[in-house]
Amino acid sequence: MVIGLAVHSRSATPAARVEASAQRRPSASSEGFAGSAFAVAPGMLVTNAHVTLQCRRRGLPLQVRGVSGTWRVVQEEPQTDLALLTGAALPAHQLALSSATQLPRGLAVMALGYPVASADGVPAGGLRSSLGHLLRASLTVHEPEGGRANSFVVRNGQGQEVAATWDDGLRYFGPHQASRLRWLLEIDAPTANGSSGGPVLDSAGDVVGVIYAGDPQRGLTAVVPLEDLREFLLRAGVTPWFRPRPLTTDLDWRRIRSDAARAVYRVFC
Repeated sequence: MVIGLAVHSRSATPAARVEASAQRRPSASSEGFAGSAFAVAPGMLVTNAHVTLQCRRRGLPLQVRGVSGTWRVVQEEPQTDLALLTGAALPAHQLALSSATQLPRGLAVMALGYPVASADGVPAGGLRSSLGHLLRASLTVHEPEGGRANSFVVRNGQGQEVAATWDDGLRYFGPHQASRLRWLLEIDAPTANGSSGGPVLDSAGDVVGVIYAGDPQRGLTAVVPLEDLREFLLRAGVTPWFRPRPLTTDLDWRRIRSDAARAVYRVFC
């Protein structure tokens, strides 16, 4: 759902109105509450904390489609909306994280997840991929316990978008929300309910973020940044896998999707 909100511009020109606030609601499916996850190490999956929190609230065990056995949460951080699961043995394939220190605006990306509804010829619960680009970094205040997020875009008096600052976020949301204020990335690769926790990949097939919330009406997706994911894994005692950048510059999204699909899972409770 998109909500128009007023913002404060940090420039001397009058503030414009913002474009969006993305909101993710719990994703019901025939399997119950569902999300997406991806392998980062043997027997370990990353997903969103708002997925694991919803399952705990319902008193239901987490399950991974196609993989038998019990899964448990070994690290859960509502402030970054990331969770780490461990359980039964998985196939050896896992996703590498990008070693980039900074992601350029306009970076080509692919988002992967398991939406609960059919879309673009993909049946409900099937793996869906969507292509897009990195648009911006934005500030958000989210409530992972309710699967809800709000964000804003700053524009100057001429209607041009300008980069938001931390002070903009404090003025907009209020100092009382400082502990919930976080940077997210925004991409124009559309995702839908059930994709939460899926990976966002660059043209090398490396993870550059985690799907966090989608705005299907505008075709935009909010993404947990790469740096947050790296630091989360290190706090959990998991050493991320990095690999050398490929020498070839040929872009083959079909191959990237096929390779990554072996490490992306549907989680539900």
